[in-house]
Amino acid sequence: MLNINIHSELNSPVLKAAKVNSLLREFPLIADANETVALWLNKEIYPVWTMLHSALPVDCRCLVYGRAALVAPKSGEILAIVLGTFYILRVPRGEAELALQNETVQRVTKLMKKRIAFDPGRDFGIGWIYGTTIPDECGWCRALYDAVEASCDN
Repeated sequence: MLNINIHSELNSPVLKAAKVNSLLREFPLIADANETVALWLNKEIYPVWTMLHSALPVDCRCLVYGRAALVAPKSGEILAIVLGTFYILRVPRGEAELALQNETVQRVTKLMKKRIAFDPGRDFGIGWIYGTTIPDECGWCRALYDAVEASCDN
């Protein structure tokens, strides 16, 4: 069963941005990736559904307002989402500072800020970064998954 936490402070700004950017078509808040097929969507091009997904113990792939995403099933927390021609992912709080010091993350963030004046950390909150397809992202995604799902067991 698909679940998304609409009350989460870290999900809220991401959901708002995804919804605003999908106004040209009517998409549901959340839809199963395997059941919802859009002709324009080629799953193989999205690192979110290929590289990051492979690091998780269960299938977290879904569409959020028509956008490829990974959402932890119990907590409903968004782990990563495609927004246009780029993707963003959430890094566990304890690793966010380290992630932002990564040379590739810094380079991509600088480039994207020039192109679209958008900063995931500033606009969505601490822990959100641009995706860069570096191998570290798989570890960050898995660590976040483990943390948010464990919080449901408490």
